[in-house]
Parts: sequence; C-alpha cells; structure tokens
Amino acid sequence: MGKWLQSYWRGEKPLWKSFWLIWLLGGYINYTLAQFIASQFTLFGPVASYSLGLILILPFAIFSYVSVWRCAKNTQWGSILTYLVKGLMIFLAISYTMMGFATMGSVWRQAQKPIEGPPQTQQMMQY
Repeated sequence: MGKWLQSYWRGEKPLWKSFWLIWLLGGYINYTLAQFIASQFTLFGPVASYSLGLILILPFAIFSYVSVWRCAKNTQWGSILTYLVKGLMIFLAISYTMMGFATMGSVWRQAQKPIEGPPQTQQMMQY
C-alpha cells in the first residue's frame, strides 16, 4: 500500500479529506466501477454477479470506514464532530450490512425460482 494510503489508514490525514475524498468520492467511484464490472457477469447468474460486486466493494469499504474512523480526531471543530462522525460510521456500517444481507437473500430467492417460459395464450392452447 502506498504511503499516501497508509497515512489515511493510520489516521494521520485531516477528517475532511478522509470523509469527502476517500469515503464519499472514493466510495462512489468504487461502487460505480464494481456495479459496472459485476453487471458484465450476469450471464453466470444473479448470485455470482452479486457476489463479485460484493468482493469488489468490500475491501475499499473497509478501508474507507477505518480511515474516517481513525482520522475523526483530526478536526478543528472539536470532539463533538469526532463523536458525530464516528456515530455516523457505526450507523452506516450497520445499515449497509443489513441492506447487503437483505439484498443477498432476495437475490438468492430469485435464483431458486424455476425459469418460466413465455406466457401461454388462449390461441396457443387451442392447437
């Protein structure tokens, strides 16, 4: 890992850089790229596509959450902002984890359904 990224991991950068540049902007770029790459693998089924997307998103998500958590103390706004940011990170980590499990359950249930053919019409049934 480069020294630039290590300084975020160790919590040496200002909070605003860690939050806005790494967590928000970097997270958006990572999520968008992972979505695009995973969408190219829909031929292998929804579970494989979702799993690939998760594998691509998870390492950066962990890095960004840890970076913001550790950099939270580096602010001029005092300890109240540190606690607010840490509370936000806990809330979002729990929320995204719950949404991830719910989505995975939905994808799994959808993958278990048998593949249906085209709808039957009255004319087709008469022959």
